[in-house]
Amino acid sequence: MEEEEKIPVRDVIDYTKEITGINLSASYVNALEQLLMYFIMKLDNPADSKPMFQKFERYVTKEGLDFQETFSEEEIHMYTIFSLQQLFKAKAYEQGHNIEINATVDKSDVEALLKATMEGNFDEVRRINEKMNKSLAEQNQSS
Repeated sequence: MEEEEKIPVRDVIDYTKEITGINLSASYVNALEQLLMYFIMKLDNPADSKPMFQKFERYVTKEGLDFQETFSEEEIHMYTIFSLQQLFKAKAYEQGHNIEINATVDKSDVEALLKATMEGNFDEVRRINEKMNKSLAEQNQSS
């Protein structure tokens, strides 16, 4: 039997360690939120994301979830994005990187956004988001 050629490995990451001292743009909160929405829209049925997020909540709060329970590959990816987005968002608030505005959004737009999300209509989600963001920006400028 011929010996297979070996490839040297010089180092690996110790995943039991904590990474500290990272500085990054607060824009990552929005970027991760958009990435999360992108993957939700790619689900066979975007409405299936609700039980997935409920499972994440049980995992985080340690309520009603056996820690031996495994996530599907899809859930692992979604949880990774979601947990990073939540961590960065919490840090942004903790560090005062939130801007208070006095604005409103139309209830019909929120309902249409949720409907488009559940139907997996990414173009409509993008259109409604752009409309809502434009309205918020205009209201913020006039106050």
